[in-house]
Amino acid sequence: MTGPTHLVSHYTFNYYAIPYLMVSVFVIGLGAFVLLREWHSHLGFIFSFTSLSTGLYVLSSGMTYLSADKAAVDWWIRMAYISSAFIPWAGFLLTAAILDIMRRFRKFIAVTFALTLLFAGSIIFSHSFIRPEHRVFFWGDAAWFGPMAWVFIIYFVGMVSIVLFLLRRAYTDSTNQKTKKRFQGIIISVLIGALALLDALPGLGVEMYPFGYVSITCYTAGLAFVIMRYRLQNITPEVATSQILETMNGAVIVVDLDRKIRVVNRAAQDMLGYPRNDLLGKDLSKILAVHAGTNHADAADGNGGPSEMVWSAWNGRQMDVSVSSSSLTDPQDGTRIGTVYVAQDITARKVMEMKIKRAATEWTATFDAITDSIMVLDSDQRIIRCNKATRDLLGRPYQEIIGRRCFELIHGSTTHYQDCPTQRMLISKRRETMTLTMAGRINFVTSDPVFDEHGRIHRIIHTVSDITEQTQLEMKLRQAQTMEAIGRLASGVAHEVRNPLNAILSISEALFTEREIKGRSEYDPYINHIRVQVKRLSDLMKDLLELGRPIPQANVTAVPLASVCQEVLNVWSSTEPASDHPVTLTSESASEGPVVLADEMRLQQILINLLDNAAQNSPKNRGIELRITEAPDTWALIHIHDSGTGIPPEKIDHVFDPFFTTRKGGTGLGLSIVRHYVEHMGGSVDIRNNEHQPGCTAVVRLRTARGGRP
Repeated sequence: MTGPTHLVSHYTFNYYAIPYLMVSVFVIGLGAFVLLREWHSHLGFIFSFTSLSTGLYVLSSGMTYLSADKAAVDWWIRMAYISSAFIPWAGFLLTAAILDIMRRFRKFIAVTFALTLLFAGSIIFSHSFIRPEHRVFFWGDAAWFGPMAWVFIIYFVGMVSIVLFLLRRAYTDSTNQKTKKRFQGIIISVLIGALALLDALPGLGVEMYPFGYVSITCYTAGLAFVIMRYRLQNITPEVATSQILETMNGAVIVVDLDRKIRVVNRAAQDMLGYPRNDLLGKDLSKILAVHAGTNHADAADGNGGPSEMVWSAWNGRQMDVSVSSSSLTDPQDGTRIGTVYVAQDITARKVMEMKIKRAATEWTATFDAITDSIMVLDSDQRIIRCNKATRDLLGRPYQEIIGRRCFELIHGSTTHYQDCPTQRMLISKRRETMTLTMAGRINFVTSDPVFDEHGRIHRIIHTVSDITEQTQLEMKLRQAQTMEAIGRLASGVAHEVRNPLNAILSISEALFTEREIKGRSEYDPYINHIRVQVKRLSDLMKDLLELGRPIPQANVTAVPLASVCQEVLNVWSSTEPASDHPVTLTSESASEGPVVLADEMRLQQILINLLDNAAQNSPKNRGIELRITEAPDTWALIHIHDSGTGIPPEKIDHVFDPFFTTRKGGTGLGLSIVRHYVEHMGGSVDIRNNEHQPGCTAVVRLRTARGGRP
């Protein structure tokens, strides 16, 4: 391509070219100004290149309108579109530099630069971009586009779209208002600058004066303003090196091989309390008094740290510091020329750590002191923490509990236990409870949710409380209340019933002595039946009175248990059941046996009632064993063992209830009276089926008299 001649006859004045020439001077001059202003930033160089390509396009367009012959027109048109080929690439490069994504998009930058060279080559060496013929309009000549120009227009639009997309995403992601204003200004500038694409319309045959210089002016001026106003990228190694030490929170001390201080930052001056001039050139070991940890001499090879030690400031104030060291090397040969120490004052942190440690110790001690089993679970029901009561309950060490699911350890199940309160709580999202019997103990289980900030269950507090004693006390209270009510009722009923019964019996006896009846044997069954039923009701009234009558504490004395049992057997041997159910007395204590606190007469009645109950539930000719044992916790135990059919499991909890009986003709008060007597003497009584059937065993527990042996 031949350049234009410089003869004035080849150019003529055209006032349509004046705006283009003025804008070109402004754009190129603005690029040079920004370059001088931002010379330390590669962003300034990229902006000046963008301004240069844009300014050359505007300048060449203006010179096209001044050209008077075809050769000059053709040369300036090609110069204009060669410059325009670099504009979209330069614009993307500028955006990538502003967003600091040039490294991530380096392949894309290389590919688009190759496309830019392809477009420029098609303009220089072929007519595929610009046809040889020109279009002539009232303001001057314009290019006539070939097929490659259409490809360039699509490429231009695509590059502008990509730039706007990246800028929009950066604007959305930013949370800083200053940064948002920066991106907002760039987006507006790019949108206005994209209107310069309308300058291509004349090349497509549209007669419209190209006013792209207006949008180019706004685009260039807007970018220049944003760059200079917000200083988009002004951090360089040189700037950072001069300021980074002063902006660090930690103290930085650089020493040479003789341990002389060569560099300190402001944080080191504030920490040690010395001005910079008093530190530079001084021996580090003389400035600092190192009381603990690794001293700086040991770390002088640059391999020390981080380590904790105690430093002293100029006023004697001691501080805990964390010190790291690294070697400073000569960039020429790599030999060590000094050591860099970075120290952080961790005094406040150490104080806080001690407080946290004490609080954690106190919390752990409190946590383990709680007698209820407490487990902290995650949302998958895995145990992440538990107290000592939990370890005692499960009989496992801490390591075997943590990480396991609660239903594995408590219910022995490999799947979720549906009735478990934790499982129900995960659905209801509120406290759920249940009562669970484990190892013969009654436990109250609760499960409480702990929510995170999003309202989701983050942790679960699983508590197991042993309520055996509480349950037993409540049961005893209910029993006592029942017995009290029965006692009040019995006292009233007994007095009201016994007199009429005696009257009925007396009248009946008198009736059967009448002359018409006496001596006639056919009336004997009737008088006998009346006598039996009246006696039965009298016995019932007697039992009711006994059931409601408390035992005076004065009657509870030290009683030799073995002798009482022997007297009971002497009385029992004369009864009718004794012939079919002989009783064997054994003792596992010393020959004298234990001495217990009891009412002797009522203790005999207790044993007779229990022997009678055992005989009634045993087959004929089956013996009964009465065994005395002494527990190590000041209790004496009386075991009455029979060989009967036992008690059905569903009825065994009701054997002591008043009026509960499985024997035909029984009142159901015998065992109630037994428990009433035993508990008023400070003991307890229990009946259970034998582990090896047949039969059941009644166990009476009485407290021994301290030093009460005869």
